[in-house]
Amino acid sequence: MNKEVLYELIEGGKYNEAEKYLLEEIVKQPDDADIRYQLASVLQRLGHFERAIFYYEQSLVGTNDVVEEIVKNKVVECQEQLNTVKKPLVSIVLLAYNKLDFTKMCVDSIFTYTSHIDFELIAVNNGSTDGTMDYFNSLPANTRPLHLPVNQGVVGGFNEGIKIARGTYTAAVCNDFIFTTRWLDNLLTCIESDEKIGYVSPGAGVISNYQRIPAAYNNVDEMQQFAEGYNKSDPLKWQERVRLLPCVLMVRTALLKELGGYDPAYYYGEFADDDISFQIRRAGYKLVFCGDTYTHHFGSITVGANQILNNSLGICREIFKNKFGLDSWDACDFQPIMLEKLDLNSTGDQIKILGINTKCGSNPLQLKNMLRLQNRLDVSIHNYYWDSKYKLDIETVSDRTVFGSLADLSNVLGDDHFYTYIILEIDLESRRNQDNLYDDLRHHLVDNGELACRISYSNISDLTILAEPQAVQLAGFEITSTQVVANVLGGQDLLLTARRREQI
Repeated sequence: MNKEVLYELIEGGKYNEAEKYLLEEIVKQPDDADIRYQLASVLQRLGHFERAIFYYEQSLVGTNDVVEEIVKNKVVECQEQLNTVKKPLVSIVLLAYNKLDFTKMCVDSIFTYTSHIDFELIAVNNGSTDGTMDYFNSLPANTRPLHLPVNQGVVGGFNEGIKIARGTYTAAVCNDFIFTTRWLDNLLTCIESDEKIGYVSPGAGVISNYQRIPAAYNNVDEMQQFAEGYNKSDPLKWQERVRLLPCVLMVRTALLKELGGYDPAYYYGEFADDDISFQIRRAGYKLVFCGDTYTHHFGSITVGANQILNNSLGICREIFKNKFGLDSWDACDFQPIMLEKLDLNSTGDQIKILGINTKCGSNPLQLKNMLRLQNRLDVSIHNYYWDSKYKLDIETVSDRTVFGSLADLSNVLGDDHFYTYIILEIDLESRRNQDNLYDDLRHHLVDNGELACRISYSNISDLTILAEPQAVQLAGFEITSTQVVANVLGGQDLLLTARRREQI
Protein backbone atom coordinates (compact mmCIF):
# COMPACT_ATOMS: atom_id res chain seq x y z
CA MET A 1 0.00 0.00 0.00
CA ASN A 2 1.33 3.39 -1.00
CA LYS A 3 0.36 5.65 1.89
CA GLU A 4 1.25 8.82 0.02
CA VAL A 5 -1.29 7.96 -2.67
CA LEU A 6 -3.88 7.07 -0.03
CA TYR A 7 -3.38 10.20 2.07
CA GLU A 8 -3.53 12.40 -1.03
CA LEU A 9 -6.94 10.92 -1.89
CA ILE A 10 -8.22 11.32 1.68
CA GLU A 11 -6.94 14.88 2.09
CA GLY A 12 -8.59 15.75 -1.22
CA GLY A 13 -11.91 14.38 0.03
CA LYS A 14 -11.88 11.66 -2.64
CA TYR A 15 -13.22 8.97 -0.33
CA ASN A 16 -14.82 6.83 -3.02
CA GLU A 17 -11.52 6.69 -4.89
CA ALA A 18 -9.73 5.91 -1.63
CA GLU A 19 -12.15 3.04 -1.00
CA LYS A 20 -11.56 1.70 -4.51
CA TYR A 21 -7.78 1.89 -4.04
CA LEU A 22 -7.90 0.10 -0.67
CA LEU A 23 -10.18 -2.66 -1.98
CA GLU A 24 -7.66 -3.32 -4.73
CA GLU A 25 -4.88 -3.44 -2.13
CA ILE A 26 -6.83 -5.94 0.01
CA VAL A 27 -6.95 -8.34 -2.92
CA LYS A 28 -3.15 -8.05 -3.26
CA GLN A 29 -2.44 -8.21 0.50
CA PRO A 30 -5.39 -9.95 2.19
CA ASP A 31 -3.61 -10.32 5.55
CA ASP A 32 -2.49 -6.71 5.95
CA ALA A 33 -4.28 -5.35 9.05
CA ASP A 34 -3.30 -1.74 8.33
CA ILE A 35 -5.06 -1.77 4.94
CA ARG A 36 -8.22 -2.96 6.67
CA TYR A 37 -7.92 -0.24 9.31
CA GLN A 38 -7.48 2.44 6.65
CA LEU A 39 -10.46 1.08 4.70
CA ALA A 40 -12.57 1.13 7.87
CA SER A 41 -11.60 4.76 8.44
CA VAL A 42 -12.60 5.70 4.87
CA LEU A 43 -15.91 3.84 5.17
CA GLN A 44 -16.64 5.64 8.43
CA ARG A 45 -16.12 8.96 6.66
CA LEU A 46 -18.52 7.81 3.94
CA GLY A 47 -21.15 6.96 6.56
CA HIS A 48 -20.99 3.21 5.92
CA PHE A 49 -20.79 2.44 9.62
CA GLU A 50 -21.63 -1.28 9.57
CA ARG A 51 -18.91 -1.99 7.02
CA ALA A 52 -16.51 0.24 8.92
CA ILE A 53 -17.12 -1.81 12.08
CA PHE A 54 -16.52 -5.00 10.08
CA TYR A 55 -13.12 -3.85 8.82
CA TYR A 56 -12.09 -2.27 12.14
CA GLU A 57 -12.72 -5.61 13.83
CA GLN A 58 -10.76 -7.45 11.13
CA SER A 59 -7.82 -5.10 11.65
CA LEU A 60 -7.47 -6.23 15.28
CA VAL A 61 -5.65 -9.43 14.28
CA GLY A 62 -2.06 -9.36 15.55
CA THR A 63 -2.17 -5.83 17.00
CA ASN A 64 -0.72 -4.67 20.32
CA ASP A 65 -2.74 -3.45 23.29
CA VAL A 66 -2.40 0.24 22.43
CA VAL A 67 -3.62 -0.20 18.86
CA GLU A 68 -6.36 -2.55 20.04
CA GLU A 69 -7.71 0.12 22.37
CA ILE A 70 -7.72 2.69 19.55
CA VAL A 71 -9.58 0.32 17.23
CA LYS A 72 -12.15 -0.63 19.87
CA ASN A 73 -12.84 3.05 20.50
CA LYS A 74 -13.40 3.48 16.76
CA VAL A 75 -15.90 0.61 16.80
CA VAL A 76 -17.81 2.23 19.67
CA GLU A 77 -17.76 5.54 17.80
CA CYS A 78 -19.24 3.88 14.68
CA GLN A 79 -21.91 2.16 16.74
CA GLU A 80 -22.93 5.48 18.29
CA GLN A 81 -23.05 7.11 14.85
CA LEU A 82 -25.10 4.20 13.55
CA ASN A 83 -27.68 4.66 16.30
CA THR A 84 -28.38 8.19 15.06
CA VAL A 85 -29.13 7.09 11.49
CA LYS A 86 -32.80 7.17 10.44
CA LYS A 87 -34.10 3.72 9.54
CA PRO A 88 -36.06 3.46 6.26
CA LEU A 89 -39.18 1.38 5.73
CA VAL A 90 -37.49 -0.86 3.14
CA SER A 91 -33.91 -1.84 2.44
CA ILE A 92 -33.59 -2.86 -1.22
CA VAL A 93 -30.50 -5.05 -1.56
CA LEU A 94 -29.40 -5.11 -5.20
CA LEU A 95 -26.75 -7.66 -6.22
CA ALA A 96 -24.69 -7.04 -9.34
CA TYR A 97 -21.71 -8.75 -10.90
CA ASN A 98 -20.72 -6.96 -14.11
CA LYS A 99 -23.44 -6.66 -16.81
CA LEU A 100 -23.52 -2.91 -16.18
CA ASP A 101 -26.10 -2.21 -18.90
CA PHE A 102 -28.59 -4.53 -17.18
CA THR A 103 -27.72 -3.08 -13.79
CA LYS A 104 -28.47 0.44 -15.00
CA MET A 105 -31.89 -0.59 -16.34
CA CYS A 106 -32.66 -2.29 -13.04
CA VAL A 107 -31.57 0.67 -10.92
CA ASP A 108 -33.39 3.18 -13.13
CA SER A 109 -36.61 1.20 -12.71
CA ILE A 110 -36.18 1.10 -8.93
CA PHE A 111 -35.81 4.87 -8.64
CA THR A 112 -38.55 5.55 -11.21
CA TYR A 113 -41.21 3.37 -9.60
CA THR A 114 -40.19 3.42 -5.92
CA SER A 115 -39.19 7.02 -5.17
CA HIS A 116 -42.43 7.73 -3.26
CA ILE A 117 -41.57 5.00 -0.71
CA ASP A 118 -39.08 5.46 2.13
CA PHE A 119 -36.29 3.11 1.03
CA GLU A 120 -32.54 2.75 0.96
CA LEU A 121 -30.73 1.03 -1.90
CA ILE A 122 -27.89 -1.20 -0.75
CA ALA A 123 -26.03 -1.60 -4.03
CA VAL A 124 -23.80 -4.67 -3.70
CA ASN A 125 -20.97 -4.74 -6.21
CA ASN A 126 -19.96 -8.40 -6.12
CA GLY A 127 -16.38 -7.97 -7.35
CA SER A 128 -17.31 -6.42 -10.70
CA THR A 129 -14.63 -5.24 -13.13
CA ASP A 130 -16.73 -3.24 -15.61
CA GLY A 131 -17.39 0.15 -14.05
CA THR A 132 -20.08 -0.99 -11.61
CA MET A 133 -18.17 0.56 -8.69
CA ASP A 134 -18.09 4.05 -10.20
CA TYR A 135 -21.73 3.78 -11.24
CA PHE A 136 -22.88 2.76 -7.77
CA ASN A 137 -20.88 5.60 -6.24
CA SER A 138 -22.70 8.07 -8.51
CA LEU A 139 -26.22 7.10 -7.40
CA PRO A 140 -28.51 9.29 -5.22
CA ALA A 141 -27.95 9.88 -1.53
CA ASN A 142 -30.24 7.08 -0.33
CA THR A 143 -27.88 4.59 -1.99
CA ARG A 144 -25.36 2.76 0.14
CA PRO A 145 -22.78 1.21 -2.18
CA LEU A 146 -21.19 -1.97 -0.87
CA HIS A 147 -18.10 -2.96 -2.84
CA LEU A 148 -16.81 -6.48 -2.28
CA PRO A 149 -13.15 -6.90 -3.26
CA VAL A 150 -13.79 -10.33 -4.81
CA ASN A 151 -16.92 -12.13 -6.03
CA GLN A 152 -18.49 -13.97 -3.09
CA GLY A 153 -21.10 -15.85 -5.09
CA VAL A 154 -24.79 -15.09 -5.20
CA VAL A 155 -25.46 -16.20 -1.62
CA GLY A 156 -22.38 -14.54 -0.15
CA GLY A 157 -23.04 -11.30 -2.00
CA PHE A 158 -26.64 -11.08 -0.85
CA ASN A 159 -25.70 -11.94 2.73
CA GLU A 160 -23.23 -9.06 2.89
CA GLY A 161 -25.99 -6.68 1.85
CA ILE A 162 -28.54 -8.21 4.21
CA LYS A 163 -26.17 -7.74 7.16
CA ILE A 164 -26.27 -3.96 6.84
CA ALA A 165 -29.98 -3.59 6.02
CA ARG A 166 -31.68 -1.04 8.29
CA GLY A 167 -35.25 -1.15 7.01
CA THR A 168 -38.27 -2.78 8.60
CA TYR A 169 -38.37 -4.96 5.49
CA THR A 170 -35.57 -6.17 3.25
CA ALA A 171 -36.17 -6.69 -0.47
CA ALA A 172 -33.31 -8.59 -2.11
CA VAL A 173 -33.20 -8.26 -5.91
CA CYS A 174 -30.89 -9.22 -8.77
CA ASN A 175 -29.74 -6.98 -11.58
CA ASP A 176 -31.58 -9.08 -14.19
CA PHE A 177 -34.97 -7.59 -13.26
CA ILE A 178 -36.80 -4.46 -14.33
CA PHE A 179 -39.31 -3.17 -11.79
CA THR A 180 -42.69 -1.69 -12.48
CA THR A 181 -45.51 0.56 -11.33
CA ARG A 182 -46.60 -0.25 -7.76
CA TRP A 183 -44.31 -3.28 -7.47
CA LEU A 184 -43.19 -2.37 -3.97
CA ASP A 185 -46.52 -0.81 -2.96
CA ASN A 186 -48.27 -4.12 -3.65
CA LEU A 187 -45.68 -6.19 -1.80
CA LEU A 188 -45.96 -3.89 1.22
CA THR A 189 -49.76 -4.12 1.14
CA CYS A 190 -49.51 -7.89 1.27
CA ILE A 191 -46.81 -8.33 3.91
CA GLU A 192 -48.38 -5.70 6.19
CA SER A 193 -51.82 -7.31 5.95
CA ASP A 194 -50.88 -10.12 8.34
CA GLU A 195 -48.07 -10.19 10.90
CA LYS A 196 -47.65 -13.92 10.18
CA ILE A 197 -46.67 -13.28 6.56
CA GLY A 198 -42.88 -13.44 6.56
CA TYR A 199 -41.90 -13.51 2.89
CA VAL A 200 -43.59 -12.20 -0.26
CA SER A 201 -42.56 -12.16 -3.91
CA PRO A 202 -44.15 -10.97 -7.18
CA GLY A 203 -44.45 -12.75 -10.51
CA ALA A 204 -42.61 -12.33 -13.81
CA GLY A 205 -42.77 -13.45 -17.41
CA VAL A 206 -39.73 -15.71 -17.01
CA ILE A 207 -39.78 -17.64 -13.73
CA SER A 208 -40.43 -21.21 -12.62
CA ASN A 209 -42.35 -22.60 -9.62
CA TYR A 210 -45.67 -21.61 -11.23
CA GLN A 211 -44.96 -17.94 -10.56
CA ARG A 212 -45.11 -16.93 -14.21
CA ILE A 213 -47.59 -14.22 -15.19
CA PRO A 214 -48.27 -14.36 -18.95
CA ALA A 215 -47.69 -11.07 -20.74
CA ALA A 216 -47.14 -10.12 -24.38
CA TYR A 217 -44.92 -7.15 -25.28
CA ASN A 218 -42.07 -6.28 -27.63
CA ASN A 219 -40.06 -3.78 -25.62
CA VAL A 220 -39.65 -2.25 -22.18
CA ASP A 221 -42.15 0.54 -22.83
CA GLU A 222 -44.85 -1.97 -23.78
CA MET A 223 -43.94 -4.04 -20.72
CA GLN A 224 -44.40 -1.04 -18.45
CA GLN A 225 -47.75 -0.29 -20.09
CA PHE A 226 -48.85 -3.85 -19.37
CA ALA A 227 -47.69 -3.58 -15.75
CA GLU A 228 -49.48 -0.25 -15.31
CA GLY A 229 -52.76 -1.96 -16.09
CA TYR A 230 -52.00 -5.22 -14.32
CA ASN A 231 -50.37 -4.18 -11.03
CA LYS A 232 -53.47 -3.43 -8.99
CA SER A 233 -53.45 -4.81 -5.47
CA ASP A 234 -55.86 -7.73 -5.25
CA PRO A 235 -55.79 -10.00 -2.17
CA LEU A 236 -57.70 -12.67 -4.10
CA LYS A 237 -54.55 -13.13 -6.22
CA TRP A 238 -52.33 -13.76 -3.21
CA GLN A 239 -51.25 -17.39 -3.00
CA GLU A 240 -49.78 -18.98 0.10
CA ARG A 241 -47.00 -21.34 -0.94
CA VAL A 242 -44.80 -24.06 0.53
CA ARG A 243 -41.88 -22.67 -1.47
CA LEU A 244 -41.26 -19.33 -3.17
CA LEU A 245 -38.73 -18.33 -5.79
CA PRO A 246 -37.70 -14.72 -5.36
CA CYS A 247 -38.29 -12.29 -8.16
CA VAL A 248 -37.90 -10.29 -4.96
CA LEU A 249 -36.99 -11.84 -1.62
CA MET A 250 -39.02 -9.47 0.54
CA VAL A 251 -38.81 -10.52 4.17
CA ARG A 252 -39.19 -8.87 7.55
CA THR A 253 -35.63 -7.71 8.26
CA ALA A 254 -35.55 -8.86 11.88
CA LEU A 255 -36.61 -12.35 10.79
CA LEU A 256 -34.11 -12.45 7.94
CA LYS A 257 -31.25 -11.46 10.24
CA GLU A 258 -32.39 -13.91 12.90
CA LEU A 259 -32.11 -16.68 10.31
CA GLY A 260 -28.70 -15.40 9.23
CA GLY A 261 -29.76 -14.70 5.64
CA TYR A 262 -29.11 -17.36 3.05
CA ASP A 263 -27.28 -20.54 4.03
CA PRO A 264 -23.73 -20.11 2.62
CA ALA A 265 -23.59 -23.83 1.82
CA TYR A 266 -25.50 -22.96 -1.38
CA TYR A 267 -22.60 -20.97 -2.80
CA TYR A 268 -23.92 -20.93 -6.37
CA GLY A 269 -27.41 -19.82 -5.35
CA GLU A 270 -29.48 -22.78 -6.53
CA PHE A 271 -31.78 -24.18 -3.81
CA ALA A 272 -30.88 -21.31 -1.47
CA ASP A 273 -34.40 -20.06 -2.18
CA ASP A 274 -35.91 -23.43 -1.28
CA ASP A 275 -33.84 -23.47 1.89
CA ILE A 276 -34.85 -20.02 3.08
CA SER A 277 -38.50 -20.79 2.24
CA PHE A 278 -38.34 -23.80 4.54
CA GLN A 279 -36.60 -21.83 7.28
CA ILE A 280 -39.17 -19.02 7.20
CA ARG A 281 -42.15 -21.41 7.21
CA ARG A 282 -40.68 -23.49 10.01
CA ALA A 283 -40.21 -20.29 12.02
CA GLY A 284 -44.00 -19.89 11.93
CA TYR A 285 -44.46 -17.50 9.01
CA LYS A 286 -46.36 -17.71 5.72
CA LEU A 287 -44.90 -17.39 2.24
CA VAL A 288 -47.10 -15.49 -0.22
CA PHE A 289 -46.80 -15.26 -3.98
CA CYS A 290 -48.24 -11.90 -5.01
CA GLY A 291 -49.96 -12.83 -8.24
CA ASP A 292 -51.21 -9.25 -8.52
CA THR A 293 -47.76 -7.86 -9.32
CA TYR A 294 -45.71 -8.19 -12.52
CA THR A 295 -41.97 -7.60 -12.94
CA HIS A 296 -39.72 -8.23 -15.93
CA HIS A 297 -37.01 -10.88 -15.66
CA PHE A 298 -34.27 -11.23 -18.27
CA GLY A 299 -33.07 -14.47 -16.68
CA SER A 300 -29.69 -15.73 -15.44
CA ILE A 301 -27.78 -12.46 -15.73
CA THR A 302 -26.61 -12.40 -12.10
CA VAL A 303 -25.91 -16.11 -11.74
CA GLY A 304 -24.10 -16.38 -15.05
CA ALA A 305 -24.09 -18.98 -17.80
CA ASN A 306 -20.75 -20.41 -16.62
CA GLN A 307 -22.51 -22.07 -13.68
CA ILE A 308 -24.24 -24.43 -16.09
CA LEU A 309 -20.84 -26.04 -16.55
CA ASN A 310 -20.20 -26.94 -12.91
CA ASN A 311 -23.37 -28.95 -12.13
CA SER A 312 -24.30 -26.45 -9.44
CA LEU A 313 -27.97 -27.42 -9.69
CA GLY A 314 -27.25 -31.06 -8.89
CA ILE A 315 -24.76 -30.19 -6.16
CA CYS A 316 -27.14 -27.79 -4.40
CA ARG A 317 -30.06 -30.19 -4.73
CA GLU A 318 -28.05 -32.76 -2.77
CA ILE A 319 -27.10 -30.17 -0.13
CA PHE A 320 -30.80 -29.48 0.41
CA LYS A 321 -31.64 -33.20 0.59
CA ASN A 322 -28.93 -33.81 3.17
CA LYS A 323 -30.01 -30.84 5.31
CA PHE A 324 -33.78 -31.40 5.33
CA GLY A 325 -34.11 -35.08 4.46
CA LEU A 326 -36.38 -34.11 1.55
CA ASP A 327 -36.13 -33.58 -2.19
CA SER A 328 -37.54 -30.10 -2.65
CA TRP A 329 -38.52 -30.72 -6.26
CA ASP A 330 -40.67 -33.68 -5.26
CA ALA A 331 -41.86 -32.59 -1.81
CA CYS A 332 -42.99 -29.09 -2.84
CA ASP A 333 -44.39 -29.84 -6.28
CA PHE A 334 -48.05 -29.43 -7.16
CA GLN A 335 -50.06 -30.29 -10.27
CA PRO A 336 -52.11 -27.38 -11.67
CA ILE A 337 -53.20 -29.51 -14.64
CA MET A 338 -54.86 -31.91 -12.20
CA LEU A 339 -56.34 -29.30 -9.88
CA GLU A 340 -57.76 -27.31 -12.79
CA LYS A 341 -60.01 -30.27 -13.63
CA LEU A 342 -61.87 -29.89 -10.33
CA ASP A 343 -65.12 -27.95 -10.14
CA LEU A 344 -64.42 -24.85 -8.05
CA ASN A 345 -68.08 -23.83 -7.89
CA SER A 346 -68.91 -26.08 -4.98
CA THR A 347 -72.05 -25.26 -3.02
CA GLY A 348 -72.03 -24.79 0.75
CA ASP A 349 -70.77 -22.06 3.02
CA GLN A 350 -67.66 -23.91 4.16
CA ILE A 351 -65.24 -25.92 2.06
CA LYS A 352 -63.05 -28.60 3.58
CA ILE A 353 -60.09 -30.19 1.83
CA LEU A 354 -58.55 -33.49 2.92
CA GLY A 355 -55.02 -34.13 1.77
CA ILE A 356 -53.70 -37.69 2.01
CA ASN A 357 -49.94 -38.24 1.83
CA THR A 358 -49.44 -34.89 0.10
CA LYS A 359 -45.82 -34.57 1.32
CA CYS A 360 -45.33 -30.90 2.26
CA GLY A 361 -48.94 -30.11 1.37
CA SER A 362 -48.57 -28.14 -1.86
CA ASN A 363 -51.53 -29.62 -3.75
CA PRO A 364 -54.18 -28.95 -1.04
CA LEU A 365 -52.69 -25.50 -0.47
CA GLN A 366 -52.82 -24.65 -4.17
CA LEU A 367 -56.43 -25.81 -4.37
CA LYS A 368 -57.17 -23.40 -1.52
CA ASN A 369 -55.44 -20.64 -3.52
CA MET A 370 -57.57 -21.44 -6.57
CA LEU A 371 -60.72 -21.28 -4.46
CA ARG A 372 -59.56 -17.96 -3.01
CA LEU A 373 -59.39 -16.55 -6.53
CA GLN A 374 -63.10 -17.46 -6.81
CA ASN A 375 -63.71 -15.49 -3.59
CA ARG A 376 -64.23 -18.71 -1.61
CA LEU A 377 -62.44 -17.71 1.58
CA ASP A 378 -63.89 -20.09 4.17
CA VAL A 379 -61.64 -23.03 3.29
CA SER A 380 -59.89 -25.36 5.72
CA ILE A 381 -57.23 -27.99 5.05
CA HIS A 382 -56.82 -31.26 6.93
CA ASN A 383 -53.81 -33.40 6.05
CA TYR A 384 -53.43 -37.11 6.80
CA TYR A 385 -49.87 -38.41 6.47
CA TRP A 386 -47.81 -41.49 7.31
CA ASP A 387 -44.24 -40.38 6.64
CA SER A 388 -42.93 -38.51 9.69
CA LYS A 389 -40.28 -36.63 7.71
CA TYR A 390 -43.04 -34.33 6.44
CA LYS A 391 -44.41 -33.51 9.90
CA LEU A 392 -42.74 -30.11 10.39
CA ASP A 393 -43.74 -28.83 6.98
CA ILE A 394 -47.24 -30.26 6.64
CA GLU A 395 -48.17 -28.62 9.94
CA THR A 396 -47.23 -25.17 8.61
CA VAL A 397 -49.93 -25.24 5.91
CA SER A 398 -52.72 -27.23 7.60
CA ASP A 399 -55.59 -26.40 9.91
CA ARG A 400 -55.40 -29.95 11.23
CA THR A 401 -52.99 -32.85 10.72
CA VAL A 402 -53.42 -36.54 11.51
CA PHE A 403 -50.64 -39.12 11.53
CA GLY A 404 -51.53 -42.71 10.68
CA SER A 405 -51.13 -45.51 8.18
CA LEU A 406 -52.98 -45.85 4.91
CA ALA A 407 -54.64 -49.03 6.16
CA ASP A 408 -56.03 -47.16 9.20
CA LEU A 409 -57.26 -44.16 7.22
CA SER A 410 -60.98 -44.79 7.59
CA ASN A 411 -60.75 -45.81 11.25
CA VAL A 412 -58.69 -42.78 12.21
CA LEU A 413 -60.91 -40.30 10.37
CA GLY A 414 -64.08 -41.84 11.80
CA ASP A 415 -67.53 -41.60 10.23
CA ASP A 416 -67.42 -37.97 9.15
CA HIS A 417 -68.64 -37.37 5.57
CA PHE A 418 -67.76 -33.74 5.34
CA TYR A 419 -64.92 -33.21 2.88
CA THR A 420 -65.65 -31.25 -0.26
CA TYR A 421 -62.40 -32.33 -1.89
CA ILE A 422 -59.96 -35.16 -1.23
CA ILE A 423 -56.47 -35.10 -2.73
CA LEU A 424 -54.58 -38.40 -2.66
CA GLU A 425 -50.90 -38.75 -3.53
CA ILE A 426 -49.61 -42.30 -3.50
CA ASP A 427 -47.09 -44.58 -5.20
CA LEU A 428 -47.89 -47.95 -6.71
CA GLU A 429 -46.36 -49.96 -3.84
CA SER A 430 -48.46 -48.18 -1.21
CA ARG A 431 -51.53 -48.65 -3.39
CA ARG A 432 -51.13 -52.44 -3.50
CA ASN A 433 -53.35 -54.49 -1.17
CA GLN A 434 -55.62 -51.51 -0.52
CA ASP A 435 -58.66 -52.89 -2.33
CA ASN A 436 -61.17 -50.74 -0.42
CA LEU A 437 -59.22 -47.50 -0.71
CA TYR A 438 -61.58 -45.70 -3.06
CA ASP A 439 -64.64 -46.96 -1.18
CA ASP A 440 -63.19 -45.43 1.98
CA LEU A 441 -62.47 -42.15 0.21
CA ARG A 442 -66.00 -41.99 -1.18
CA HIS A 443 -67.29 -42.50 2.35
CA HIS A 444 -65.51 -39.30 3.45
CA LEU A 445 -66.81 -37.07 0.65
CA VAL A 446 -69.99 -35.03 0.60
CA ASP A 447 -72.48 -35.66 -2.20
CA ASN A 448 -70.89 -34.54 -5.46
CA GLY A 449 -67.61 -34.10 -3.59
CA GLU A 450 -64.51 -34.51 -5.73
CA LEU A 451 -61.42 -36.68 -5.66
CA ALA A 452 -58.02 -35.85 -7.18
CA CYS A 453 -55.39 -38.60 -7.32
CA ARG A 454 -51.72 -38.49 -8.16
CA ILE A 455 -50.45 -42.07 -8.46
CA SER A 456 -46.71 -42.41 -9.07
CA TYR A 457 -45.15 -45.24 -11.06
CA SER A 458 -41.60 -46.07 -12.02
CA ASN A 459 -42.96 -47.26 -15.37
CA ILE A 460 -46.59 -46.91 -16.31
CA SER A 461 -48.35 -49.25 -18.74
CA ASP A 462 -51.50 -49.03 -20.84
CA LEU A 463 -53.11 -51.62 -18.56
CA THR A 464 -52.45 -49.46 -15.50
CA ILE A 465 -53.97 -46.44 -17.18
CA LEU A 466 -57.16 -48.45 -17.61
CA ALA A 467 -57.15 -50.31 -14.29
CA GLU A 468 -57.00 -47.41 -11.86
CA PRO A 469 -59.90 -45.40 -13.33
CA GLN A 470 -61.95 -48.61 -13.41
CA ALA A 471 -61.30 -49.15 -9.70
CA VAL A 472 -62.38 -45.59 -8.99
CA GLN A 473 -65.56 -46.00 -11.02
CA LEU A 474 -66.47 -49.24 -9.26
CA ALA A 475 -66.24 -47.42 -5.92
CA GLY A 476 -69.00 -45.03 -6.97
CA PHE A 477 -67.23 -42.21 -8.76
CA GLU A 478 -67.67 -40.54 -12.12
CA ILE A 479 -64.28 -40.03 -13.78
CA THR A 480 -63.84 -36.43 -14.93
CA SER A 481 -60.23 -36.53 -16.21
CA THR A 482 -57.14 -38.73 -16.57
CA GLN A 483 -53.70 -37.86 -17.85
CA VAL A 484 -50.15 -39.18 -17.56
CA VAL A 485 -47.21 -36.84 -16.92
CA ALA A 486 -43.51 -37.28 -16.19
CA ASN A 487 -42.48 -36.60 -12.59
CA VAL A 488 -39.31 -35.07 -11.16
CA LEU A 489 -38.03 -38.44 -9.91
CA GLY A 490 -37.76 -39.90 -13.39
CA GLY A 491 -41.01 -41.87 -13.28
CA GLN A 492 -44.55 -41.07 -14.33
CA ASP A 493 -47.69 -39.90 -12.56
CA LEU A 494 -51.24 -40.85 -13.37
CA LEU A 495 -53.35 -37.79 -12.57
CA LEU A 496 -57.02 -38.57 -12.11
CA THR A 497 -60.04 -36.57 -10.99
CA ALA A 498 -63.50 -37.92 -10.21
CA ARG A 499 -66.82 -36.84 -8.71
CA ARG A 500 -68.70 -38.82 -6.05
CA ARG A 501 -71.96 -40.20 -7.36
CA GLU A 502 -74.89 -39.94 -4.97
CA GLN A 503 -75.81 -43.57 -5.54
CA ILE A 504 -73.65 -46.47 -6.66
